[in-house]
Amino acid sequence: FIWGSRAPPRVQFFAWLLLNNRIQAKENLFKKKVTDNDTCEVCSQEIETAWHIMFGCPFAKVFWELLQVQTNNINSVEDIDMLACPENIQAAHFDGFVTLCCWLLWKRRNELVFQREAMTMIRFLSLCSNEAQLWNCRLPVETRSTANVWCSLFTTIMNHGSGANQSNM
Repeated sequence: FIWGSRAPPRVQFFAWLLLNNRIQAKENLFKKKVTDNDTCEVCSQEIETAWHIMFGCPFAKVFWELLQVQTNNINSVEDIDMLACPENIQAAHFDGFVTLCCWLLWKRRNELVFQREAMTMIRFLSLCSNEAQLWNCRLPVETRSTANVWCSLFTTIMNHGSGANQSNM
C-alpha cells in the first residue's frame, strides 16, 4: 500500500507513520506530555487520534462522503488498505489516491493548528486537484490519465457537490 504507491518519498514516509499510528496527533503528544490535552483542535469533539484526523473528524467524514469512499469498515488507520475503491474512481493507483487524500487532510489539520487558518471544503478540493496534478508526473506514462481523473473528480465535486459548499471546519 505504501511503498508501491507513486507518492513522493516524504508522503510515503508520512503514510508509513500513519499506518503505524505514529503521526503526531494530540493523542500521541498527550501521552508524551507535550500537550496538556488530547482533544481535536479542528472539531473539539473527540480525542485527536490518527484515525480521527483521517476518518472521524466531521470535515474528513464529509470529504470522504463527497468522494463516495465508504469508510464505515475502517476502525483504525491500520485498516486503510481495506478501503473499497468506489466506481467513480479508477482502481489503478487507488492506494496513491488514498495516500494523497490522507496527506492533504494532515496538511489541512496542520494549517489550522499552526497557522490558525481554516480551509473551506471548496478550497480543500482545489488543493487536492492541484496536488493530484503535481503527482501526475510520478505515474507511469501509460497510466498518467489516472491523475487527470482524480483532478476531474475533485473539480466536479467543487462545482456540483452540495456538501462542498457547506463544510467550513
